[in-house]
Amino acid sequence: MTSPLKSMSEHERDERAIGSLCERTAAPCKDVRALFVHEVDRLSLRATVRSYLRLLATANVYAVLRRRERRQDAPNSMREAGDS
Repeated sequence: MTSPLKSMSEHERDERAIGSLCERTAAPCKDVRALFVHEVDRLSLRATVRSYLRLLATANVYAVLRRRERRQDAPNSMREAGDS
C-alpha cells in the first residue's frame, strides 16, 4: 500500500504546501508561491539531503509570512496602546 503523499508528484506536493500556507496566513497565493519557489531554489543550492527540502521551505516561508504579519500589525497595536 502506497501513501497518498508518495503517489503525488513533486508539483502536486508543492501546490498542496502553497495552498496550506495561503489558508493558514491569509496571504495572497501569488505571493506565497513566489516566496516558496524562491526558498526551494535557495535551499536547493546547498542541499545534500533533498527529502526535507520542501518541509524546510514550507517552514521558512511560514516564518517569513508571520514576520510580515506582525510588522503590519505593529503600527495598529501601537495606535491602540496610545488610545488607552
